[in-house]
Amino acid sequence: MKKKYSNKLIEQAHHLAFETKASNKAIAKKLKLKLDQLDYVLYTLKPKEKPKPKEPTITESFLDFFTLDKFK
Repeated sequence: MKKKYSNKLIEQAHHLAFETKASNKAIAKKLKLKLDQLDYVLYTLKPKEKPKPKEPTITESFLDFFTLDKFK
């Protein structure tokens, strides 16, 4: 199912609304949305969380340590 609003648009709307002092009318104009669409994006949709970077395994850490320039 294709989403109507991209995650980037949702993140922009949340940033502008909750981290700046811009009015909803100004935000809607900037994002080219109607006020009711902006309300839906802000109060119904949540931005997807970005996946956390994978931590290296013990073996990868061991190999990284011994492949440093000072051991070559």
